[in-house]
Amino acid sequence: MLVFAMTAAGVVLPPALVQGWGRRLPGWMPAGGAWFGCMLLCARGFSGVADSVVRATGVLPHGLTGMTTEQVFGTAHPSTWARVASAATDVLFAVE
Repeated sequence: MLVFAMTAAGVVLPPALVQGWGRRLPGWMPAGGAWFGCMLLCARGFSGVADSVVRATGVLPHGLTGMTTEQVFGTAHPSTWARVASAATDVLFAVE
């Protein structure tokens, strides 16, 4: 249920920030929703970067989640492209 509510907010919030009908809402509502969404994206990104770093350095071989490389990537020996794409996605979420 929470996922559906977050999806609905993600669909309605961006237009509410820029369209006229969004001005009828109290200003704190769309601004608060936008900030909350940004914080969620940043938390996802930074946790992904941290997970990749501890795996790569060997500090925690199973990362922060305790999942093996095979569980994360779907194969025990992921390609360089899969690793780079995963890291790039995490960085993009972090700088969002």
